[in-house]
Amino acid sequence: MEEQEITPVLSRQCGCSPRMITMMLDVFEELSFITREDGKIVFVDNPPKRELTASRHYQALESMAETEQVMLDASTPQLTQWMISRMKGVS
Repeated sequence: MEEQEITPVLSRQCGCSPRMITMMLDVFEELSFITREDGKIVFVDNPPKRELTASRHYQALESMAETEQVMLDASTPQLTQWMISRMKGVS
């Protein structure tokens, strides 16, 4: 199936943005659940059993979701503390 055609369909069906669908497909590709060939998505027969957390793309999405949640819900002191905790050990 053509990725360009299926992305908006999946977006409408699950209520996710097309960008999120693309990022999810990146995770599935990294974990060898699908392959992408010439703009097409190909499902892998008998894909390996792997945890989503094994994907660095998934880990980045999870981190992005956590950041978004903190930014939306935290009070100013909570946000300040969260930012300080993330900056520790970063140079």
